[in-house]
Order: sequence, then structure tokens, then C-alpha cells
Amino acid sequence: MRSYMEASRSSSSTTTSIVPSPYRRILVPPDGSEMSDRAIKHALYVAKMANAEMVIFHVMESDSIPPSTLLAFIKPEADLAEAREEVRTIFEGAVGRTLKERVQAAKASGINSVSYKISSGKPTTAPYMILRE
Repeated sequence: MRSYMEASRSSSSTTTSIVPSPYRRILVPPDGSEMSDRAIKHALYVAKMANAEMVIFHVMESDSIPPSTLLAFIKPEADLAEAREEVRTIFEGAVGRTLKERVQAAKASGINSVSYKISSGKPTTAPYMILRE
């Protein structure tokens, strides 16, 4: 009887997984803190060991933009909805740049199947929706 290591080496020449794993996709929601950077490093390790895809994501809640922030973007000719959309576009651009940096770092560490996603909705349901895509 062959060992698992022998079987995994002979079954696929492209896999680098050394342990059987139920992980196919790992979702990582960084918040910019030191602790979330540690979580990303751990997720990178698990993704490498499991030969899993890694998705770094952020959920944008439109309701969470404070009215005080909107005040800076309200122009005499614009309404509240336009100001909210402008703030959301600015936030989304900043978040996108941050997530792209995380993706580049993951690729530099040897994870080829890594991407980022910015989602709208509630943080409690968005990860489920990302997994279903």
C-alpha cells in the first residue's frame, strides 16, 4: 500500500499540497490592523499547504458612511445620494489599492491562485455570497 505522500505526488504533478485538506478557497477579510496582517500570513501558510485558492476581501456597507463624512462631499448642486456615491467611490478606490498590495505580497510568497474582492452588503452574509460565486 502506498503512503499518502506517494499517492499525492503521483496523482498530480501540479499540486504542492502535502496534507489532505478540505480547503479549496480561503477567505481573508483584512482590516489593516497588525492582527489582520498576521491572519493573512497564516492564511498564506494554509493556502500553500492545502493548494487552495485565497480570496482577500472587504465588505462595503453603504449604511456605515457617517453623516459627518458626507458633509465634506455635499456640494450646493449635488444631493445626499450623489455625495454618498462619491464617498463610496473614494473608499472603494482606497480599499482596492490596499487589497491589491496584499494580493501582490501573496503572489510574491508563492501563492498563485489569489485574488481580491470588494463586495457590497452586510459583513455577516457577504462571505457566504463570495463562496457561492
